[in-house]
Amino acid sequence: KDFRFHILSCFENFAYKKEFVDDFNCSYTILPRKNKKPISYIKELKAVAKQSKPDDILQINAMSYRNFLLFHSIKRFKGKIIIVGHAAGTNSRGFKLLHKFNRFLYKNLGKKIAITQEAGKYMFKNGFDVISNGIDAKKFIFNKVKRNELREKYNIKNDDIVLGQVGRICKIKNQEFTSNLIETLPDNFHLFVIGKTESIKIKKCLQNKKNIHLIDQTKCISDFYNMFDITLFPSKKGEGAGLVMYESLANGCPCIVSDQVPKINVNTDKLNVFVDKSMGENFPGYYFTEVQNAFEDYTKATRILLNTDRK
Repeated sequence: KDFRFHILSCFENFAYKKEFVDDFNCSYTILPRKNKKPISYIKELKAVAKQSKPDDILQINAMSYRNFLLFHSIKRFKGKIIIVGHAAGTNSRGFKLLHKFNRFLYKNLGKKIAITQEAGKYMFKNGFDVISNGIDAKKFIFNKVKRNELREKYNIKNDDIVLGQVGRICKIKNQEFTSNLIETLPDNFHLFVIGKTESIKIKKCLQNKKNIHLIDQTKCISDFYNMFDITLFPSKKGEGAGLVMYESLANGCPCIVSDQVPKINVNTDKLNVFVDKSMGENFPGYYFTEVQNAFEDYTKATRILLNTDRK
């Protein structure tokens, strides 16, 4: 009750908006888009810095230091600045150079926090603390009624296997891989891709393919984990620590995860398949046979992938 929260975002429907507003009574400001109105974006942020007080705290959630306009505009903030790094790399050479330059320029801007060691080393190089991601596990407890309802809604048969991929439709999440993978699997496999579209090109690749179901952003993601038999997490290099893994495991749904994703500290045997070969330059056309082998062993599939013991 002694704290007041205020959100700064460039997007009207920012993540967890309902929870922030309803549960914490947060106010918020929608900033101009920096790529469309950079001058207005700078003015708004400089006004925030100018109006700040010594006991204020500004937390910046960042994937890198490449947003020069942001760090430049708030450098005169009068209170404490906390920078949270939640990505572990980029595949863009230009972004990489900009990140390294700005990382040096603003190395003393504020307190450095990362969600994993990998994210911290990329974001700050050194001098950071790690605070791991977490979820409210109770929200993801397996619900058989929801499972049956959704499978009936999408005409999924009892002997069908549902693969799920949750996350933004973009290059780093690597939906191209899962799109190619589903074409190599038997007809009783279905792929559900759930997330906001950032790449129209990748979305078009997914559309109109047999047994691929596209679901836009949903506030009921916990319901879909009930329907999944296995969660796929084939992200490319740059993933900080996917909450999807925590959510899936809390539901009791096993994961197949790329070796480019930092391993999370979860005391469970459900996170049972890490593809252990480097994906290298051949990604995403990588080692289909390794993933397929996990599916083709139907004795294992009954026990693990179909996860009939889920409680």
